[in-house]
Amino acid sequence: MMYLVLTAMLALNVQREILDAFVVIEDGTAASLKSLEKRNNSLYSEFKFAHGLDPEKTGIYWNGANALQEESNFLVTSIDSLKSAIIAATERIEPEQADTISLCYLEKIDQYNDATRILAGEKEDASTGAAHHLRNQIESFARQVNTTLQQLKLDTLSMPFDFRDRMVEDRMVNWEMRTFYEIPMAACVAILTKLQNDVRTIEYNAVSQMLSAVDVDDIPVDTVIARVVPRSQYIILGETYESDIFLSAYNSTTQPEINLNGSGDLVVEDGMGKLSFKPTGQGQFDYNGEIVIHDKKGNPRKFPFESSYTVVKPSASVSPTKMNVLYVGPKNPLSISVPGVPDEKVSVTITGGNRIRKIGPGMYEADMVLGSPRDIDVIVKAEMDGGLKEMAKTSFRVKKLPTPYVRFGPIKNSGKMDAFDLINNSLIAEYDQDFVFPLPLTVVEFNMVIDKGEVVERHIVGRKARSEDQALLNSLRPGAIVYLEDILVRDASGRVLPTNNIKITVKN
Repeated sequence: MMYLVLTAMLALNVQREILDAFVVIEDGTAASLKSLEKRNNSLYSEFKFAHGLDPEKTGIYWNGANALQEESNFLVTSIDSLKSAIIAATERIEPEQADTISLCYLEKIDQYNDATRILAGEKEDASTGAAHHLRNQIESFARQVNTTLQQLKLDTLSMPFDFRDRMVEDRMVNWEMRTFYEIPMAACVAILTKLQNDVRTIEYNAVSQMLSAVDVDDIPVDTVIARVVPRSQYIILGETYESDIFLSAYNSTTQPEINLNGSGDLVVEDGMGKLSFKPTGQGQFDYNGEIVIHDKKGNPRKFPFESSYTVVKPSASVSPTKMNVLYVGPKNPLSISVPGVPDEKVSVTITGGNRIRKIGPGMYEADMVLGSPRDIDVIVKAEMDGGLKEMAKTSFRVKKLPTPYVRFGPIKNSGKMDAFDLINNSLIAEYDQDFVFPLPLTVVEFNMVIDKGEVVERHIVGRKARSEDQALLNSLRPGAIVYLEDILVRDASGRVLPTNNIKITVKN
């Protein structure tokens, strides 16, 4: 019937009412296609449930259904692409736009040049057109369906496709030419959608037979409840919450056997196993096992399961807001962790061209370069939802190391010391007690000026008087004064800094 209508439309001036009728047909067929796909999805869900109950028994049918679903999805998608290409070429729009627009909003539904070029091609037998390739795909799909059904010892299907050559105006014309040659775009799209409906109907009828061959009610159940199983009940702000919501069926009067490979107390009540235990350590742990239940014939059925859980310490992070300081020179220690996230899934970076490295679980060292900006950020990310998600960005002030001071024995600025202690002590460079880093300091050099009635000056490299200077110090009488001046100290960043002077009076 559709062919007769299309033949009448070959005239150049096709009545708009006829074209509008094809628009209505296309809209209805497209709606029917969505219903068919929804029905097929429900069928696969039922099949998946049956396969979960008895993978061994349903395996051969389940594999056949999956192969059929994959092929039908590919075929329907190919026809979708073909429809988009025809609409895009006719309306002069992008294929992405053509995917989403309805025929009722198009202006050139009566034109056929582009549709003919794409579908029929340039040769008289349409062998180079897309319709010829589509015909081969559909025929291959039909053969695959019936071959699969035959292998499963099921009834084959009668196919709705008629690709035979037909006599048109005293000559034989193949399916491609009589269906798509000089046919308006609106009709071509409607025909292609009709083919998609046929493919989905074949898919449903074939998979229905496969499912009917499986007795899914061979495990007795008397209770059905709704279950919500979250991926995790520990959610960090910004992380995606995910859960599976489904109906669970079980037999409340027959207790299954549940074998658990792992720690914990397992009790079976009303057909359900309840696991309870207190973890004794931190980290991620896996456990598995199997549920054994007997079917109506008394045969044992085994259903393996596995799961995991993460244990973390209760923790709180306290960060001072006015004392976040990193120093140039030392290896600044940082303790970084993300509650609920395993240590190996935490990533830490630092800005300003500085460096940070991991030295242990949750422990890091930051090296600040001499040219570092005054303000930098330490950025903490965690692996979530298949990518890295920023969990925290902490700002720090970068400072140079403070100026150290020196002391000679116990004397920091001035004091008294006998000649013996003068010989045996040396300069020691230190930081104030408020500076918590135990960093090395090196006395580079200093000048020793001795006033014993006459002034003697010695330049000393290092922190202690040389052996040739010790005889001079040993000869000093009470009341003599020793000045330690121009003292230079090298810190951990490599800077050489002047420090305080020291005045020592020789005592009795």
